Amino acid sequence: MGGWLIVLLVIVLAILAFSYFSTRSVMKDKTGNQEFDSELPDGVERRPYLANPVFLAYLIFFLALVLLTWFFAF
Repeated sequence: MGGWLIVLLVIVLAILAFSYFSTRSVMKDKTGNQEFDSELPDGVERRPYLANPVFLAYLIFFLALVLLTWFFAF
């Protein structure tokens, strides 16, 4: 791998980590004792992270990042 690719990989991973943890902190801040929503469907209650499109976007992006890094490394 070239030097520029390693630097780019570190920057992208730092942005990914910052985005993930800031999203998690906002989710924790918004949860409280007040109920604003109605009942959730069973599928969402059983798998809250799989039903969240933000986490799915993070997962897809991370997998694409790993595949592209592996492609360019070999």
